[in-house]
Amino acid sequence: MKDELLKAHFEVEILKAEVESQAELLKKEEDRRKAQLRAAHAITRGLEKEKFQLLKRRTTCSRRLKRRIRSWSMRLPSWRRRRSASAMESYWRNRLGNILTSMDLPKTFLTRASSSS
Repeated sequence: MKDELLKAHFEVEILKAEVESQAELLKKEEDRRKAQLRAAHAITRGLEKEKFQLLKRRTTCSRRLKRRIRSWSMRLPSWRRRRSASAMESYWRNRLGNILTSMDLPKTFLTRASSSS
């Protein structure tokens, strides 16, 4: 009986050691997973900051460009501004007409395209 009791006690100790080792492995795995989550969160936070900086820079650049265009167009006299706008419009209209003509499209299409513009 004493032998059986010692044997049972020894088996219990072995089982306790196995359970503790498995618990330790699970704890290490959980710590590793938490570290991975922290790293992913840090990367995401860094990317969000970088995205915000890029959006801010894009907005700044577009505002600066609009200001330059506005200041450039305001340097022209008003009659020149109107003339340059109509000149650009006629240039592109002629350019589109040349492209359509070079495509050998039917005459009916060309007359419809030129009358609609």
